[in-house]
Formats: sequence, structure tokens, C-alpha cells
Amino acid sequence: MATHLVRTLEAFGVGVDLQGVALAPAFLRVKLKPQLGVKVSAILRLTDDLRVQLGLMAAPMIAPQAGYVSVDLPRPERQAALFGQYVKSQSLPPTA
Repeated sequence: MATHLVRTLEAFGVGVDLQGVALAPAFLRVKLKPQLGVKVSAILRLTDDLRVQLGLMAAPMIAPQAGYVSVDLPRPERQAALFGQYVKSQSLPPTA
């Protein structure tokens, strides 16, 4: 889906470089670096066009971040985020 997003932006004349994808239970956060001369506003104004071209139920959430632009896309198959697993992974080891 990230590659399709990049190709779609390029079709609209907005050059970006894919910096990575962060996977969350309900969405994919695609990290894009606008190419030299591309304004962040050029990406932001395409939200409705991206919704149509990518076949999304809602417009993607697009936000500038430090060094990149994040685009949140819904995952085709959402996963459950179990709170117990999160708490267990965040707990600190016992100290002596």
C-alpha cells in the first residue's frame, strides 16, 4: 500500500521518497520525505484525491513531522490490540 501511495503522489506531480512504514493494529503510518522543491502543502491538498485513488473509506490523515510527512492509512485487516500484552511488554524487570 505504501508503494501505491508513492506512485499515486508521483502521478499527481508530487515527488516523495519512502522513508519507512510503521505498522499499528488499525493503520499503517507511511513516512514520506518530500523531494527538493515539493511543499508539504502539495501533499496536504491531495487528501480527497488520495481517498478516491486508493479506495479509502475516509481521507488519510496527513501531518508534517520532524524530517518527514506521515500519512496514516487504514489497514486492510485490522488487528486487535490487547491491553494485557501491551502492559506486559512495558513492565520493568524486578530489581534486587
